[in-house]
Amino acid sequence: MRGIMNQKIVNSAYATLFALLSLSTAGCDASSDDAGEKVDDEPCGGNGEMNDEHGHCHCDEGYAMSPDGMDCVPSDYDHSEFDEEGSDGDGTGGEGTDFDPGSVVGVFYNGASPYQVLTAKHGRTWLSIENYPGHGGAEGAESRSIGTAEANYATCGVCMLVQTGCQQHGDHAHCDATFMPEVGGEIAFDALGGAVGEAWSGVLSNVQFVEVTINPRSYETTPVSDGERFDLGTWGFDVLLESN
Repeated sequence: MRGIMNQKIVNSAYATLFALLSLSTAGCDASSDDAGEKVDDEPCGGNGEMNDEHGHCHCDEGYAMSPDGMDCVPSDYDHSEFDEEGSDGDGTGGEGTDFDPGSVVGVFYNGASPYQVLTAKHGRTWLSIENYPGHGGAEGAESRSIGTAEANYATCGVCMLVQTGCQQHGDHAHCDATFMPEVGGEIAFDALGGAVGEAWSGVLSNVQFVEVTINPRSYETTPVSDGERFDLGTWGFDVLLESN
């Protein structure tokens, strides 16, 4: 396991991908006026700090970025529900789940250790499937039961993540919470293309996700105590791989 983890840490493409899906920074100290109350003319409404590098707010716990990223507003988002209606997406379908993404994209990353990444977006709820053949992932069509390796981002070769409350900001995204599967359920690849333009199709069956935190250096994954759960049920996909 340590060998796999170390390879992932030094793999810049892997690290970049994780950064694109990283959680938003929370818990920043906010300024206050003399009365100890936050005032509206402060950056981010006094409920966070402006990140000059990224050009938007990093909000305090309990607050979320406004759509333009320039303010922090009270957040009552419920991670157990979808905050936007999905739309029909080509080549996808779900049974026993409300997950109905309007965007499903599969990307093939070429190089010394090629890999595939699928991203399905249902409003601000995003599902990612990442297949790393060089780290124990699938090399062709196969089925596998979800075990302890798949439940930990440090050890998964076939990685499945759900993130909620996501907002895109330029070349990266901020999300409110991250979920990974618990042991149980199954993922099957009916086809797994190894080049741009080839098909990637499969189905996730009876997959239950739990809220987690992921260490940004080691990728070790820890379930959140009393965290939310996300029941994906059964969901299938069928895409043609695009170039990164």
